[in-house]
Formats: sequence, structure tokens, C-alpha cells
Amino acid sequence: MSNIVKEFKRLPFIKSWQNSYVSSEQQIFNTETEQLETRVLEDFIYVPGPSLIRFYSSDPKFLAFRNDHKYDPDWNYHLLPDKSDNENRRLAVFFVAQMMEALEIQFMIDEGYGILVEIGELARLAKTENPVYKEIFLHFSIPKAMAKRNGLVEEWGA
Repeated sequence: MSNIVKEFKRLPFIKSWQNSYVSSEQQIFNTETEQLETRVLEDFIYVPGPSLIRFYSSDPKFLAFRNDHKYDPDWNYHLLPDKSDNENRRLAVFFVAQMMEALEIQFMIDEGYGILVEIGELARLAKTENPVYKEIFLHFSIPKAMAKRNGLVEEWGA
């Protein structure tokens, strides 16, 4: 489990409260209805699809996974018009989804196969008996806990 936690913490997440260019209104793909839905998210961490591909572009585990699963239909929702781009991002999400499943973290995908996790989900898990979840929550939320949000400006203080 500790290797999975290390791998999860290495992902190039963007913290929504630290980046004014990350909109709180997101096009979330509903895997049950296979439709995009507009949702307003409060505080979340986000990995855009292109960043995920760059992150894993030379990772031996991912490249082996990609080769083994390129014909699997899992996670193929045809969200992107470019077939190659759709395939690469889909496989990256499929790879990360297995990590999230092992950690029991609920996540969402956007219209470009980006991965979103609400901080509330991490906070919920941090309240469980497993110290791993508290470590994950603190890793992603310490700046949020130390800051007070005032519009798009953070005021640091007690």
C-alpha cells in the first residue's frame, strides 16, 4: 500500500484553490449515463489529461500497462476526436483508476480525461482509522488549511 500512496502523491495534481485559472465549474463525465454534466466543485485537486500523459510518457510500468491494455474497452468513452490522443489519455486514466481503486478514493474525469478528486473525499477518508488517508489528506490540503480564501486571493494567517 505504501508504494501506491507514494505513486499517488507523485501525480502532478493542481490544487484548485491555488490556481485562479482552474474553474470551479467543470464538465464532468458521468460514467453511468455516459454524458457530460456541468458541476460546480468547491475545492479539488486536478490532473489535466495532457499533464497525465507527459507524466507517464517514460514510465516503464505505464508503458507496459499501455501495451497490455491497449485493446481493452475499459474507460473508452470517446471523449476526444483525435483517436490517438483519446487512446493515450484513456489508458492513463485506466492506469490511475486502478491506483484509486486500491486506495478506495472516489474520483471524476472531465471532458479531456483529466482526473479530479474533491478535497472533501480525502477529508472523509482521513477520518477513518487508516493513517495512510490522513497522510494523503495532509499532503494535498495543508496550504488550504493554513490559508483563508478571499475570492481568488489567499490571506495567510492563524
